[in-house]
Amino acid sequence: MKVLITGATGKIGREALAQFLQHPGITSVVALSRRDIPSEPLPNNYKFKNVIVKDFSNWSQDIMESIQDADAMFWAMGTNDASSGPNFVWPLEFQMAMLKAREAQSRTTRFRYVFLSGKFVVQDQDAWLWFLDGARKMKVNLPLSHIVSKGLTCFQGRTETVCLEFAKEYKDTWQAFVVKPGGFITPGMFGRSLLSMLFGDLVIDCDEFSAYIAELIAMGKEEEGLIYNKQMREKGRELLKAKTERF
Repeated sequence: MKVLITGATGKIGREALAQFLQHPGITSVVALSRRDIPSEPLPNNYKFKNVIVKDFSNWSQDIMESIQDADAMFWAMGTNDASSGPNFVWPLEFQMAMLKAREAQSRTTRFRYVFLSGKFVVQDQDAWLWFLDGARKMKVNLPLSHIVSKGLTCFQGRTETVCLEFAKEYKDTWQAFVVKPGGFITPGMFGRSLLSMLFGDLVIDCDEFSAYIAELIAMGKEEEGLIYNKQMREKGRELLKAKTERF
């Protein structure tokens, strides 16, 4: 199985990339990025390839020829504001370009698209929100420190809606999962266990999240649509426990 990933230069994407490379059901991983990603520290880096994309709003023929045989994508790219390019236009342009490329190949299998959103994203564009109105209706990814200091987390509404509607329109060739994690507890963060206990289902450990995403990308056994923090946290823990027991 060949998998694509964006956002692999960030902490969350990097953890997911490592899990993809270790998953037995994934044979090839292509990271799409604007700068080089070193392969040296990555596990099973013989599976890894880095393709440089200068403009994510313009998918050239050369780039599409190198990725059009992929089976799935984890879109983990975004910014901490309401910028329409990385948070709305770019993921939509990718979906249209990939669909067109797969139709030209007469691919019969469904492409699995997993989009990273967040717990407090609002799809209703007319909703009145107390904080981060534009960002939560578009896309934002805030670190756990913002939850602690301001009582909030992340993300987006409009892109979620378009992503799910796209999958409905092309349901015979496309499937979509929108994952909505809470705040991320990252490796090396002080008091990880305590933070997890205090904030419960508002947060998720990066290890739990990346284990869950790798299984979702490889197997796609969850119900399509929105997937929330609690479900990912519980399943991620089960997967990590099973992995530990095997070894």
